[in-house]
Amino acid sequence: MVYKWEKHKDILHRLYVEEKKPLDEVVEIMRRDYEFMPSRRAYQGAFSRWKFPNKQNPAYKNEQLVTRIKELWEQNYNQRDMLRILTEEEGYDIGEREIQRIRTRHNLLLREQQAWPAPVQTHEPTPAATPIPEPQTLDEFVAHRQAEREEKRRQLEQEAQERWATKKRRRHTKPYGMLPADPPGPPRFPSETTLAEAKEILQLDASAYVTIRDKFMNICSNARVTKKTLCGPERWEQLKDQLVRESMHLRAAMWDPDNAEQKKLAVEIIANDVTKRIRTMNRKMTVVEAKTILGLNPIQGRDIRAEMYNILVAERFTAKLEEGVERCKALRQRWINGNEILKGIVALEGTDPDWDRKMKAVNVLARDAERRYQNDVFRKGKIPGGPRTPTPEPKPKPPPKSRPAKKARAPKKTAPEPEPEPVQPLAPQLAIPTPAAAPTTTVVNTARAVSQVSAEAATPAPAASTPMPLADGMIPGLILPPSTVKKRRGRPPKKAKEAAAAAVHTEARFLPQGNQDEGQMMIDTQLGTEILLTPETQNPFINDQYIQGYAAAQASHQGTPAAVSAPSQTTPSTSSKSSLIAVYFRLHSATRVLLPNAPIQWVHPLTGRTFNDVREAATRKTPGAICYQIEGIIKDGQGGELSLPVTDDMELQAYLEHVQGQGAPTFNGTLAQRTTALTRASIARRSTTTTTQQLRFESSQPPKTPLPRTPSSGPSFKGQLTQSITKRIQREREDLARLGRAQQASGAGRNATLTFFFLFASAISWYCGTKYPRDVDPSSTLPLNATRPPKHNIGPALLESAWADFVAIVGEENVSTAEDVKKQHATSEWSSHPADPSQEPFCVVYPASTEEVSKIMKVCHLRRIPVVGYSGGTSLEGHFTPTRGGICVDFSRMDKVLALHKEDLDVVVQPAVGWEDLNEMLAEQNLFFPPDPGPGAQIGGMIGTGCSGTNAYRYGTMREWVLSLTVVLADGTVIKTRQRPRKSSAGYDLTRLFIGSEGTLGLVTEATLKLTVKPASSSVAVASFGSIRQAADCVAKVVGDGIPVAAVEILDDDQMRFINQAGATSRKWKEKPTIFFKFTGTAQGVKEQIAIVQKLAKATGGQSFDFAKDATEQTELWSARKEALWSTMAVKRPGDRVWTGDVAVPMSRLPDIIEETKKDLGNSGLTSSIVGHVGDGNFHIILLYNDAERKLAEDCVHRMVKRAVEMEGTVTGEHGVGLVKRDYLPHELGESTVDAMRKIKAAFDPLCLLNCDKVVRVEKPKSGEVAEW
Repeated sequence: MVYKWEKHKDILHRLYVEEKKPLDEVVEIMRRDYEFMPSRRAYQGAFSRWKFPNKQNPAYKNEQLVTRIKELWEQNYNQRDMLRILTEEEGYDIGEREIQRIRTRHNLLLREQQAWPAPVQTHEPTPAATPIPEPQTLDEFVAHRQAEREEKRRQLEQEAQERWATKKRRRHTKPYGMLPADPPGPPRFPSETTLAEAKEILQLDASAYVTIRDKFMNICSNARVTKKTLCGPERWEQLKDQLVRESMHLRAAMWDPDNAEQKKLAVEIIANDVTKRIRTMNRKMTVVEAKTILGLNPIQGRDIRAEMYNILVAERFTAKLEEGVERCKALRQRWINGNEILKGIVALEGTDPDWDRKMKAVNVLARDAERRYQNDVFRKGKIPGGPRTPTPEPKPKPPPKSRPAKKARAPKKTAPEPEPEPVQPLAPQLAIPTPAAAPTTTVVNTARAVSQVSAEAATPAPAASTPMPLADGMIPGLILPPSTVKKRRGRPPKKAKEAAAAAVHTEARFLPQGNQDEGQMMIDTQLGTEILLTPETQNPFINDQYIQGYAAAQASHQGTPAAVSAPSQTTPSTSSKSSLIAVYFRLHSATRVLLPNAPIQWVHPLTGRTFNDVREAATRKTPGAICYQIEGIIKDGQGGELSLPVTDDMELQAYLEHVQGQGAPTFNGTLAQRTTALTRASIARRSTTTTTQQLRFESSQPPKTPLPRTPSSGPSFKGQLTQSITKRIQREREDLARLGRAQQASGAGRNATLTFFFLFASAISWYCGTKYPRDVDPSSTLPLNATRPPKHNIGPALLESAWADFVAIVGEENVSTAEDVKKQHATSEWSSHPADPSQEPFCVVYPASTEEVSKIMKVCHLRRIPVVGYSGGTSLEGHFTPTRGGICVDFSRMDKVLALHKEDLDVVVQPAVGWEDLNEMLAEQNLFFPPDPGPGAQIGGMIGTGCSGTNAYRYGTMREWVLSLTVVLADGTVIKTRQRPRKSSAGYDLTRLFIGSEGTLGLVTEATLKLTVKPASSSVAVASFGSIRQAADCVAKVVGDGIPVAAVEILDDDQMRFINQAGATSRKWKEKPTIFFKFTGTAQGVKEQIAIVQKLAKATGGQSFDFAKDATEQTELWSARKEALWSTMAVKRPGDRVWTGDVAVPMSRLPDIIEETKKDLGNSGLTSSIVGHVGDGNFHIILLYNDAERKLAEDCVHRMVKRAVEMEGTVTGEHGVGLVKRDYLPHELGESTVDAMRKIKAAFDPLCLLNCDKVVRVEKPKSGEVAEW
């Protein structure tokens, strides 16, 4: 089809040049408005012919950008950091590939295609430490070095034995240098205890040790402590005590009196190791930093380290302990003296204030070279292939020359290939073979030796080449015969096909080390690997093992032997200038019928980069076939594929560049059997059955005698194929044009019809909605069978998008997706809900204010992401387990006391303020906040669970001490429940509604708490009884008589035995049921209370009654109650878990339920105890169980709860409902009451985003999930 370009020239000039529209938009406008539909390439040709201005502005023409990239390269920045600085900090619009092209264009790389060997240095060997005769021959040199090492080993062994006998060195649990480990046995003195032994003493596995190490590292960082001797013994002990307090594992271990001194020593060793780790991290210098300090660019830094590496190779260096400190210093000094830059740095001693830092950088470079050398020699088990080569100066590029006209050339005759020489084995580690005369070869590093198969390898090497000189003492390397074909940029030479068809083989052998290649250069690991290739390097699609096998097969097929290096001596190489490309070919489905015997899929090396090379490779496995269509396959990363037709060299090159780095290219080939003639009947059938845009050819058997070609025999096969394809393309273009005209003609009418229909339907819907509004649900409750399962969006893509929103709100450092952090916010070791690995948050967000919490909730409400609040994490019934995934909002950054009103006796705090820290601050003002739950509890969690504590009998629970709350609701709305007066009857009491809601109705961000004045006097008394029944009767009597004691706590005989076993207190206790009384008030009032309670205890069977006479005795007596939980955990077995459950009953039924529960626990066989705040009828059981005993523990708790409900009690007195006790609420309160709670939940949180599944169920349970009552 011929297009009339001149007719549209002015329009195209206006669109492309004047209006500066992109080419794609120009193409679309011409197709839509003018029905002008040439290809994109045709547009580019026309614009070039008309000399329209070029819009391309390549980055390499921006001199300022190029200069900036050179500066960054000189400062040792890697590719990733360059991209970040240029785009994010300096605002350049550039991508990673553009930076790579600029670096390639200006030789800002680490490898060069051509490199010259290091200059040969003749020097005398470094004198040994012992008077051993100097070597005269190579064999004597080997013996000389072995004698040196043996003498050094004897010296070390003798010195080690002397220091061991005088206890001046620690034992070596592992081989040290050339010496074996010391005999196994216990440490001779405390400082010999190793870190591994400390872990064993404390029973720490890997994860537990990492947790404790990170915790102490945070403690030291906050206290700015980096060394024990710098902070002083008292502060050091305080830091260790803080570590023990914050670690449940260490607390349980340290309360066990057995091996107490060893445990303290183990904690000391771990603490010292952590501070040493902190100091090491702070002063560690990297190679990049060292080069920057010394002012070296990457090439200079590599060359300097290569010099040190060469010295180590020449001296057969082994290890510092074997060689001795003096010898190592001598080698480093020789290295410094041989380099002008390093000599200049050393000479500035005393004048340069930064001299110490620069010398440290010099030592870092030396250690890096030594590390690389030892890695080559010892860890990899390989001998260095030779000295590292310096980087040559970049050669200026010659000006471009005009390409001469192509001339026909006769094919060159290739000389027969030489016979391959046998491969010599790798030399021993320290043996030095006698240098032999080297044939003409090219050296390849032993660590990178590989058979480089290319089209140029078919031509033999000239014999005129001479080997490079061998440096003194160098080790032989692996060599390959060089190619004489002149290497050039761009397209491979035309004889690539003939070379690929010829026998291709590689010859590997060892020769003296003098020859080197670019494969031996030292590479900086800090620089991106995508920059480590030369500008001429081809794409690394090649699989070297496959190519070697293919070369050997080709050579054997043509009768030429091929010597391929052994796998143990070779590794892949990607620096060949004209390397083959391994590509996949797949037979098109339409061809499988015509060629049933052809392979469906195969791999073949591509010798050239032209379209004809691909077509020829596609038919290599099917003799007698022709390829008339090639498609390149692009994978979308999700299992799908896209086929792109490839018709010429330009499209092939574009496809290969596109799939670079994505694996081997894949082509679909459509083949047909080669025929001598096609009948007109077959052509007619083709024209009537074409439905798949694939050509099908009828094959006919060729006659034995070929017929002469006559003018009347019709067009040739190629002509028929060309005509058929041309007609098909013409029909497709006509169909597309006709379809475009039809769509344009009918588009306006169809759009108008759709618009009218949509508006009409919307109007009818609006009218019906206003005429007949939806009835409001008249029910006052929400039964479980009427609920709909919550619909949350927790897909990975949506959560990742939300993560970006959270980062914008609180900052990236305050959004964590670390696995250990997520596990910490999913469960705890003292939670009674079994841990489920699938129930973890996607991320943990740390807000710092009410405004940030509101923004977070608005994002979650918009995206329907479930949220769980976290404050302290000391709850016991699975309160903060994220059953629906989503995110966790941790309030640990909101830990401030906002206002203290001493005259009004109230304080305004944020949710992460701990009650212990608050009372410590209030004590300075003689004030007191009474609720005292477990250690570590914070105000937010205390409000959520409605907790109490030991002071509940006298002062009440958390509900009595909260005046007002600031709450963020599920949609982000912020409300305040009331002001600060002590009483108010204004509206609903929302404050009490949120207390005990466990974060299911809103997130508390501020709280106004009531305070009281500290009592003037206090005391403690302890009474023991013969039975648990007698103790409970005494409590009922004290409460019934109205004696105003501050606290009444009960501990059974098992609990008292655990306290004695753990040794957690300074005295031994009677292992009997015991009651602890706390008295407060005036001094006279306290004495009167003690006297009354003593008489009641004696009347109810008390066996002893002790009361504190001073503050010291008061602390001592009350210490047993404080250590109850931890002393029980100290006696648990390995693998045991703890279950702490509570119930509460009326005071008159307290003796009955305690007695029955005590008997039930004894029959279960589980390790258990009873502890309780029995002054208000509330008591706890503590169970220890393993996974096999989980069902027994569940049954014990179930029977205790059922017993409490039957006695008109409650399923939980202060622990809360959570996940564990939600199914007991209907039995205590009734179904309708729970349905009313569910209605309240739906009113405040209709999407069920806040702490879903806690307190009340929001969807029906699965079969067997609820225990039978």
